[in-house]
Amino acid sequence: MAAKFLVKRSSVSGQAPNTSQISTGELALNLTDGIMYGSNGSVVFEIGANLSSLSVNSISFPTTDGTNGQVLVTNGSGGLSFTNPSGGANVQIVTGIQYDTFKFSITSNTTVLSGQDDDGVILFYSAGSEDVYQNGLKLIAGDDYTQTDSGTITLTSNAVSGDTIEILNIVGHSTINEFTYTVSANQTIFTGNDDNLNLLGYTIGREMIYVNGVKLIHTDDYTTPNSTHIILTANAVSGDVVEVVSFERGNGDIVTDSSPQLGGFLDLNNNDITGTGNINING
Repeated sequence: MAAKFLVKRSSVSGQAPNTSQISTGELALNLTDGIMYGSNGSVVFEIGANLSSLSVNSISFPTTDGTNGQVLVTNGSGGLSFTNPSGGANVQIVTGIQYDTFKFSITSNTTVLSGQDDDGVILFYSAGSEDVYQNGLKLIAGDDYTQTDSGTITLTSNAVSGDTIEILNIVGHSTINEFTYTVSANQTIFTGNDDNLNLLGYTIGREMIYVNGVKLIHTDDYTTPNSTHIILTANAVSGDVVEVVSFERGNGDIVTDSSPQLGGFLDLNNNDITGTGNINING
């Protein structure tokens, strides 16, 4: 009969060996905690799963999960931990979609936005994945601004002193589809080809609707009978611009609150999504 292979062991929770108790290459086991230890002669280290500490190349990782929405941060000395995102100068995170936010307070007439924003963060975005707001109203790509390059937004008309321009670079999604309809007569139903001959199609629950840059609220201001139609509660009138923004294959639906008011707005002072059309990502 083969001899049993046994290692030094303890049944006392929290007890770990030191270098005087196990030598180089020797093993020890805490039966209660389910942790195995080894020694290289200088330090004792944990082996395998159920670690109470974990270090890789002098970087110490947390061994318990954080709460939903938390992120890993470093203390600058090799220690990582979970914490709530502060938003900082230009980042806000919700499950599935992240907005990198750049805010420019205008002090003189300008159409070109680039370089450092109010918080010293350099503007960068992916063309087609940006939203641009002027004093809280959403602008339309191609009509109200152009994506000059990944670091520049050029407005069609001057922003003037006192205006606030906010640019959101949206990540954490596969595709953003935008459909723009310029209204020529009173109507509530939008379907078919838009102004750019793009055929309306979206995933229900992952859409946002704007009329003249003001965000509408689902069920109060519009309904989604199917993935090719949008029906407004009140008529859009001649000259209005209706925009449908669809986040395809994002992680979770976009759910707005049910306040009985039209629209929602960006709080430009707090760099956050607020008001009667909050964006929540459930996923």
